[in-house]
Amino acid sequence: MGSGRLPGKVLMSIGEITVLEHCIKRVKTASRLDDLAVATSESPADGQIVELCERLKVSCVRGSEKNVLSRYAKASAVLQAEIIVRITADCPLVSPEVIDDVIKLRAGTDADYTSNTLKRTFPVGLDVECFTSKSLTVAALEAESYVEKEHVTPYIYNQPTRFKLKSHEFTSDQSWLRLTLDTDDDYTFLKALFAASPLAFETLTSWKNIVETVREVPGLRYKNNSRIHNIPTEDFGVRIL
Repeated sequence: MGSGRLPGKVLMSIGEITVLEHCIKRVKTASRLDDLAVATSESPADGQIVELCERLKVSCVRGSEKNVLSRYAKASAVLQAEIIVRITADCPLVSPEVIDDVIKLRAGTDADYTSNTLKRTFPVGLDVECFTSKSLTVAALEAESYVEKEHVTPYIYNQPTRFKLKSHEFTSDQSWLRLTLDTDDDYTFLKALFAASPLAFETLTSWKNIVETVREVPGLRYKNNSRIHNIPTEDFGVRIL
């Protein structure tokens, strides 16, 4: 709830439910996950998140507000997780398909850390990180900088000689699209997308169909692209005429 750029963003509504509910609903449909927990802070303001989790019957673990790395280590211990998948709660369109693919890639390569953000080819907001509890424990014990503690995984992915990393990439660059909620413009975009296509928020909708919807609705993709430098002319390897 204490986001610096957009306070309270995870409990903002898109349609009839909150951003966090959209995220939870989509994560639950991933087939390779065994458990789910929301890791929030001990800040009094985040009591609202705890109440929502209780209503949804979703586990909620509270920890440090600033040291998110320690909060993840705590959540991992509570769930007794051997493998952790990290999804940020400001991603209402996170893809179950991408979650499963990242998990599968990590398992198949026995990597310490796998994500689709080492080289960004997926839309912003489909970010998935998968890493071992062992690597998380090492990071929690040894990380010292504020960035490492706030963003959880930099200590791991910034040491490729120490940790085995694996990148999950799409066949073409779709990173021009923002499907996350970090600014007022993002919120305007997500509400406009919902108004144009409520089905885009359904759990069975492929992220590729969402990209197509954004391309097809006039003006939609320009509502939150002030931080985007390039919009490609190709879609999934097929030139748009």
